[in-house]
Amino acid sequence: MQRFVLCCPSLFYLVPGYYKNTRKNSTSMGNITAKHQISEFRRKKLWHEFNTFYDLNKNGKLELEDFTMARENICNLSGWKHGTEKYQKMQALFRDIWTHLDQQADEDGDGVITAQEWVCQ
Repeated sequence: MQRFVLCCPSLFYLVPGYYKNTRKNSTSMGNITAKHQISEFRRKKLWHEFNTFYDLNKNGKLELEDFTMARENICNLSGWKHGTEKYQKMQALFRDIWTHLDQQADEDGDGVITAQEWVCQ
């Protein structure tokens, strides 16, 4: 898990309760809300993050499959076998992260997060 956190620290602001502010369309990162204009630098950074760390199957959208792939990669790198306690904890964590992200960012309710929805979250 540590390897992933070092690469993708912003993932954990999506975990409910990790930051105090978990209201829809609001983030604690830089006190920016989705309703406010973000800088071009921030927009490029979010696009890069989306394409590099999250859209693992490179289909241009985030879905549960991307989080399943990330979880499997982390478990394989860590040597956590299917069914072990650490594997099950990782599975629950990624399921919670996906559920929260889907609730927060999927504006049209289609079950996927587009790059535009990601940038505006």
